[in-house]
Amino acid sequence: MIRSSLLVGALGMFACASSSPPAGPKHVPADSAESKTACPELRATAQTARENLLGEDLGGESGVQLNRAAAKSVFLHAECEAAALRGIAPPSGTHDQILSGLRAIRQQMQDANNLFQEVSRYDQGAFAVRASLGEASLRISYAKTVSSLTPPADLESKGRDAFESELADASRVLRLEASGILELALDTITTTTEASELKPQACELWAAASTSANAHCP
Repeated sequence: MIRSSLLVGALGMFACASSSPPAGPKHVPADSAESKTACPELRATAQTARENLLGEDLGGESGVQLNRAAAKSVFLHAECEAAALRGIAPPSGTHDQILSGLRAIRQQMQDANNLFQEVSRYDQGAFAVRASLGEASLRISYAKTVSSLTPPADLESKGRDAFESELADASRVLRLEASGILELALDTITTTTEASELKPQACELWAAASTSANAHCP
């Protein structure tokens, strides 16, 4: 059934903010040495930063610095993985070809999303806010991809209205998720001095995600 299968392909990545691998062929996360990545050097740097935390006393100033170094390294890796997705064209063709294309994009976006979420384990300041903006940007980008899909070549004409309705629903859900993330990020920006410079970026993303006004954005 095209409706249910396309929803799984389009939204499975963000269901319950799960960090488990998406369904389908064997999935190797971007932070694994086995995976192909557009960002090998940044991935290696992030892994080194993680390893530097092992066995250390993280309660003092040195622990704070190690955590910040990990947050920065993982964030830069996440940003690179997210940037690599921007040049991917929306899938087209038959129903199966579109699903296959969506699954491939979803897997890459899941990797970047998990890396952005990891950042908050190490830092609750500016890098955590940057990571939240990255999560929101991923959803906005995916919503645009979903909205721009053309009906499968093998879809009968009577099913096209349902297909377009489904895409609109999927895009709406993704933008709502982005808006929720951005609301929390904007609240943090207004109370965290080191993150205040991120307000213009957050407001620009808010305008892309929501038609509603936000009290923090002029």
